[in-house]
Amino acid sequence: MRSVELFSGAGGLALGIEAAQFRHDTVIERDKHCCDTIRENQKRGFGALEGWRLFPGDVRQFDYSTIEGDIDLLAGGPPCQPFSIGGKHHAYNDKRDMFQQVVRGVRELRPRAILVENVKGLTRKTFANYFSYIILQLSHPEIGMKNGEDWTKHRDRLERYHTKGSWSGLEY
Repeated sequence: MRSVELFSGAGGLALGIEAAQFRHDTVIERDKHCCDTIRENQKRGFGALEGWRLFPGDVRQFDYSTIEGDIDLLAGGPPCQPFSIGGKHHAYNDKRDMFQQVVRGVRELRPRAILVENVKGLTRKTFANYFSYIILQLSHPEIGMKNGEDWTKHRDRLERYHTKGSWSGLEY
């Protein structure tokens, strides 16, 4: 089974996914030190990393059309600072919030499954509306945000679509 990982860090989650019999087509990470760690482990012949195509850059700049064929799993751990107890709690208004990039990956790759990890703080009452927005976006990745629409209006539109009774699963 083939996978792609966003926000791979030094590859910890990716190694676990490899152990579950997935084969990473691409891992995407912008932190130089994390990329250096992956490259060094590849250079030393650490077998699990063999064949990983590393994109050392910002996920917002990644071109998913470079991935050929079907992807079974899209995985990743977007930055947690917008939601962590120790953070500033800006959620969608935090420039480090990358959940939109997870949704873009789902929209463009159309994987059979997704795996996203983040901090428990994301499920706090403070972020309940935004958390429901994330879930709705992942449930309906084909329904993008319209020009001039903020996240609350987009969430409301997704919620109406989701609850109107005709939804029968992902439309891809």
